[in-house]
Amino acid sequence: MPPKQRDPRTRLRHRSATPIPDRTPVLTDTTLTFETGLTLLGAGPAYLPTLNAALTLAPTLIAADGGAETARTFNKTITAIVGDLDSVVNDEYWRNSGIPILEFEAQDSTDFEKCLAATAAPLTLAVGFIGGRVDHNK
Repeated sequence: MPPKQRDPRTRLRHRSATPIPDRTPVLTDTTLTFETGLTLLGAGPAYLPTLNAALTLAPTLIAADGGAETARTFNKTITAIVGDLDSVVNDEYWRNSGIPILEFEAQDSTDFEKCLAATAAPLTLAVGFIGGRVDHNK
């Protein structure tokens, strides 16, 4: 019998998930594991040419909290959202978007650190993590 598929609108919270084809993450404990390169997008200043260059090398896009808003502005498809969701403009929109959310409520780490702790990929690039909020610049 094939493994039961998870509803993609379900928030991911420290659970194990079965492998899903394509670039959809596999969640094992608290780690999203990818076979392709991974681009993390933060809520800091980001430029479309820089993001496009990163996505050429690492095509899977993960939004770090408010980076989801940046992805939406640039019309980019994100695979998942990681963070404490304190920087998203429309929390309800993202919770109903069908995009998996790995939510961390701890405030003792940055969203960038949460993304690094929650993902595993052969290559990880980061865009939009410098500037903006003081708590994002340790």
